[in-house]
Amino acid sequence: MIVLSVGMPRAGSGWHYNLIHDLMKTTGCADARDIREKYHLQKILTEVNCNIGVLSPRRLAMVTLPALMGNTFVIKAHAGPTSASRLLAGSGLLRIAYIYRDPRDAMLSAFDYGQRALARGRPNAFSHLSDF
Repeated sequence: MIVLSVGMPRAGSGWHYNLIHDLMKTTGCADARDIREKYHLQKILTEVNCNIGVLSPRRLAMVTLPALMGNTFVIKAHAGPTSASRLLAGSGLLRIAYIYRDPRDAMLSAFDYGQRALARGRPNAFSHLSDF
């Protein structure tokens, strides 16, 4: 089974992923980073939080193989549901855990993150946000 930890950017999704991952690991589930290496999923799962990115049929099919081999592990995404993810969830191969944050707090966090990136000379997607 795949546990998908989903949240909007700047909503604590990294913390949420790590919490679920570590709790699942203590129950004997596989470490997602080991799954990433063993099944050669480096091109679709990021190194730190095993973020799958887009929930496309191709990407989901690739992470489904380890689950079909008996592994239970946690991956992360910021993406919304797709027909492929709904199909896997309906089949029981994918369990989804969402984290929400007040959008006003998320916006302030994104603004702050963007401003800090600008100050370091490394703009990011949030750097263009203007002062409120």
